[in-house]
Amino acid sequence: MAISSGTRHALSEAASWLVLAILGVATIVYFDELKSLTRWGLGLQSPSMEAIATRPATQQRQTPQSSGTVELAATRHGQYVTFADINGHETKVLVDTGATAVALTNSDAAAAGIYPSASDFTVRVMTANGIGRAAPVVLDSVTVGDITLRNVRALVNQPGTLHVTLLGMTFLKRLSRVDIGDGRMVLEQ
Repeated sequence: MAISSGTRHALSEAASWLVLAILGVATIVYFDELKSLTRWGLGLQSPSMEAIATRPATQQRQTPQSSGTVELAATRHGQYVTFADINGHETKVLVDTGATAVALTNSDAAAAGIYPSASDFTVRVMTANGIGRAAPVVLDSVTVGDITLRNVRALVNQPGTLHVTLLGMTFLKRLSRVDIGDGRMVLEQ
């Protein structure tokens, strides 16, 4: 049975309106996720990083539990942000179990006395802003609360490729305990 051209046209119009309606509903339901994805795609700072950058410093400090133990509270975005003393310089860090290494922004590295040359950026890295290059370094010391580690392997990212220093696995895997649950992260040396 053949469908007339008028019926085909009406079905095509109805399908088009249905697709538009579904896209509209999906845009409303997933607005925040689409906004983050768009900002990431354009290489802009993610909204959660903006929230971290503007959060009062008193809310970012760690709570020492006992010698060698620190408890961190999650931000409203579920991230763990604190301050670390890196080579004698206080630095805001995002604790990131998904980061292979401690990854410093170029400006945080400079503040900690680390100045890689252009030829030092030999490691290919994947960041929220895409693929970039980083310079491998060894940090003299990294201190979070009562926890101090020496000779910590790290990466210094090229300028503009990282918006916050990441406290990654080259620090975390040297701890005896890292527990996450109920909006809390416990670090123990």
